[in-house]
Amino acid sequence: MSGTSVIGNRARGALVQCRRAVIDSCIFENNTGPAISITTDAYYWWESSGTSDVTVSNCNISGANKGAAHSYAALSIFAEVGSLQSGPPLPGSAGVHTDVTLTKNNISDTDASAVYIGSTTGCMVYKNTFSAVCLAPNSGYPNGNSALHIESSDAIHVTQNVLVGPTPIGWAMNNSTNVVVSGNFGF
Repeated sequence: MSGTSVIGNRARGALVQCRRAVIDSCIFENNTGPAISITTDAYYWWESSGTSDVTVSNCNISGANKGAAHSYAALSIFAEVGSLQSGPPLPGSAGVHTDVTLTKNNISDTDASAVYIGSTTGCMVYKNTFSAVCLAPNSGYPNGNSALHIESSDAIHVTQNVLVGPTPIGWAMNNSTNVVVSGNFGF
């Protein structure tokens, strides 16, 4: 997906459920759900297996994830597992998604987190700019009070990103290992 604009969509801007995907130089504005969801959706729909070799670069994301279809973050990588009979979904373990790169994206004007990384092994978050994020952090997801939230993941590198504006927490982590956060500004 390259050079595409998704504006005012009533749900997600893009859904990635495959391997070797590239989203580059796209604009996502005022979508009620996340601009980009990288997921298996292995709880309700059972649509796909984990993703691998996914790159999101040079995208402008603003005003996403503010409606009824909101999720973890404006750009969400997640795998919810379980069954409708067993109760609410749980995060999948590290390794459901592998080798993801998020680079040179501008994410702004979000109620919850700018980026949520869950159930992932091998993710590079590099040279992104986050501004005016976490504007309403209690908008339905408990992890929405940090610009970047990492959960149930391994081998995550967060470097040379910029956080601008008032944000309660730059980044947060739960149940994750081998996370390197260095050389960022405003975190």
